[in-house]
Amino acid sequence: MEVTSLSDMHFDRQFNLQQQLYQQIANKIIKGELTAGMKLPASRQLARELALSRNTVIKALEQLCDEGFLESRRGSGVYINTEMIKAALTLTPQAAQAPLPLPELSRYAQSFNNQAIEQAKNLPFAPGLTAVDEFPMTIWQRLVRRHADRTRLCGYNGIQGYLPLREALADYLAHSRGVICDAEQIIITQGAQQAISLCAQVLLNPRDQVIMEEPGYSSAQRAFSACQANIITVPLHQESIDVSALTHHDYSQAKLLYCTPTHQYPMGGILPASDRLALLNWATSHKTWIIEDDYDSEFHFAQKPVAAIQGMAATTPVIYMGSFSKTLFASLRIGYLVVPNAIVNHFVQVKSAMSGESPVLNQAVIADFISEGHFARHLRRMRISYHNKWVDFNELLQQLRPRCQVVAHSAGMHLVLKIVDIDDYELRQYLLSHGFATSALSSYYQSKNKQTGLTLGFANTTSEQRQHITTLIAQFLAQLTP
Repeated sequence: MEVTSLSDMHFDRQFNLQQQLYQQIANKIIKGELTAGMKLPASRQLARELALSRNTVIKALEQLCDEGFLESRRGSGVYINTEMIKAALTLTPQAAQAPLPLPELSRYAQSFNNQAIEQAKNLPFAPGLTAVDEFPMTIWQRLVRRHADRTRLCGYNGIQGYLPLREALADYLAHSRGVICDAEQIIITQGAQQAISLCAQVLLNPRDQVIMEEPGYSSAQRAFSACQANIITVPLHQESIDVSALTHHDYSQAKLLYCTPTHQYPMGGILPASDRLALLNWATSHKTWIIEDDYDSEFHFAQKPVAAIQGMAATTPVIYMGSFSKTLFASLRIGYLVVPNAIVNHFVQVKSAMSGESPVLNQAVIADFISEGHFARHLRRMRISYHNKWVDFNELLQQLRPRCQVVAHSAGMHLVLKIVDIDDYELRQYLLSHGFATSALSSYYQSKNKQTGLTLGFANTTSEQRQHITTLIAQFLAQLTP
């Protein structure tokens, strides 16, 4: 039997005609409109019938033959492949017309089904965005050009990370944060999120207990949930983790504690040295790992930040982590972990399974940026710039009292504005409609006992924008007043 006509096919001349012809014939075979053994018209006739070039028709038919939809019989012509029709018949007519049902997802993936994805926005007041207009881009681009044509950076470099960067980091962390480590203890990651996920994969089994601050970093909570951990929260005291609560309640079964002691996220509290020692002693006695996320440690305005917990004793159960997203710029996606010597190989092996190597070009650039002194100079400039913005924004937000309470410790790149009896998601959306990206304070809580308000990044803002958002918040609150 011969196919009498394929004239019902239609083509959009703006797109690839060969691909369109291939796709439409393949679909007819799958749907059963063309049956096994049917012979197609000769290429010249088909080209004339469809108003296509013969070359286009020949190439489409060759592709269909190569993929098994058609078979070419020497001296006879081109036919619908019988074996392909047998495979197509396993689909019901309804399934052939509609999308096929997909296999079931994991329970973890399904748990996110009704949750909106909050996309990062490069807008003023988005927490975590740096003042990119103040970054020394000329120096950075010179270093990029230096390394861009180095062929040895185009191959594999190593799962653990670029050695010169790890060496530069070990020296910097020792002098600036009191971290006790060498380059062999440092693992380069694709940003802070991969660093946390890597810790979760290495340290946790399903149903292990993980302690988190409340409010706390929601992305860390998602990483631990992905490993099926049982997350329990500990409250804050003076806007940092309440170490005394660990001894007053039963947290003794916890396998891991995640904290941000140098600048609590999002509330901004700074954990005193005495509490750091108490926390370290508690973790050591209970055989609990500490993930010390040294968030915003570089931007303390009034005094030098308290030394890292990791360096307070020769051997500690502490995994120290940081990233360059806040000190350089967010799109770098380069972070790092400092882990005890005894478990370095375990982290490297798991990172190899999770993601493989981290891109090396930016690692090489950062290594030079640090070793040549550009990093230290940049941080000094940013401390002055962010401090001036912090002072200005703090003074502006004080105008919103008493309805609002400003949480403003002398550190970091954001402020928290507590506002009682408000839908902070509605306020966030209102500000977003005016071009300002903020975070709802309630989103950082896991329990039902939530505080409401806003987390406001100020690093990437101008004085006019800070004045404008203060006015917008006041106007929104005025509309709510009966």
